[in-house]
Amino acid sequence: MDIEKMHAIVERQTKLEKTMGIRRIDRMTLVCQLMQMETLIDFDRLLEFDDSNFIHDVYGINQHTPSGVSEFTDCFYPRCGK
Repeated sequence: MDIEKMHAIVERQTKLEKTMGIRRIDRMTLVCQLMQMETLIDFDRLLEFDDSNFIHDVYGINQHTPSGVSEFTDCFYPRCGK
């Protein structure tokens, strides 16, 4: 588990929410979802994305990660997927 990269993802998301005026994602929920799906997500690749692709994946992860399940729902798979 790479806590530093998860922290960087959450911090970037928080900054984009403020600067772009987009819907807020609960930070703790996002951390839990990233931990839950860490085997399916390439964190380095996600952090390298431009803002548009980053937002797409983070919101998709947030919307398509049911609690206690290790797969995404509704045919979603992040662009940063492994």
